[in-house]
Amino acid sequence: MRLRLNVLVLIVLLVFVPETTFCGWWIVERSEDRYGNFSSQSVFIQGQKLRVESATSSFIFDLENEEVCLVFPKQTIYWKGNGDTLRNRFLLNIEHQMRMMIEQIPQYEREKALPELEKMLSDLKAGDIDTAMIQKISFKAMDSTSSICGFLSSKFQVVFDTTVIEETWISSEIMPYSGISLKKLNKMMRLFSRPTVFAAVRESDGWTQLMQGGLMTKSIVYTSLGRNTTQVTQVKEVNVRDEFFMPPPDYRAVSADEVVGIMLGENIGMPELKSRENTDEWKPILPTIPKKTDAYQMPVSNPPELPD
Repeated sequence: MRLRLNVLVLIVLLVFVPETTFCGWWIVERSEDRYGNFSSQSVFIQGQKLRVESATSSFIFDLENEEVCLVFPKQTIYWKGNGDTLRNRFLLNIEHQMRMMIEQIPQYEREKALPELEKMLSDLKAGDIDTAMIQKISFKAMDSTSSICGFLSSKFQVVFDTTVIEETWISSEIMPYSGISLKKLNKMMRLFSRPTVFAAVRESDGWTQLMQGGLMTKSIVYTSLGRNTTQVTQVKEVNVRDEFFMPPPDYRAVSADEVVGIMLGENIGMPELKSRENTDEWKPILPTIPKKTDAYQMPVSNPPELPD
């Protein structure tokens, strides 16, 4: 317990500038899937920069320059560049793997599998969310409020066509994303997600309006196999140092091909994906995450000691 407290204090001292006027945010989210597995991630926001950090990776988005940086502490490597470059290498790699897979299955199975794989590849290449899908999404305000993480939060139902696919709680008492260009952020994060209905929700105008005017403090996503819950456990208004949005200076820069291999789980050092996800869910194309415990573990990709 003492060690964990010391680590937390160290991160706060390294990351946050001790000033009384704050411009940035630190948000901690805790998720539980339908099998009772827990995971946590931290989101750091300062100006038009955002860092999403888990125990195995950090994704840094520079919205002003439209650059993304991926940091992998286990391999002590990083990649930084234009998102389109990474996307193109990713699609080439996916297409190559799909062609190889098709060639290895029997002819009678190949004829059935090929159309589905071709559609999957086509959807990935398209990148954009189907506008017809977005038009079927609506948000219904419910006459219900809850105090979540100390903030009064209003309940909304997210409806696709006529089906409730998500319940979400939004607090207007705090607005960490009000200064962020959410359209740019959605475009860059689209590199790491598949075009599903849950991705379409985050692309809709209704969702943008809710996030510009508040913070999602809790979300319950409903699937055919159960529900997944995400809840904010900590929010702090802080100043985040510029160095925290840069890769550690002692990490090795790698090519787009190498980082794509890690993202696809080809690297020997990456853990295997054990979860049984429903293909209808929103699933980020991120490095595979090991099973988490109930306790929140501080991210291991901490920044190097920063100058005063």
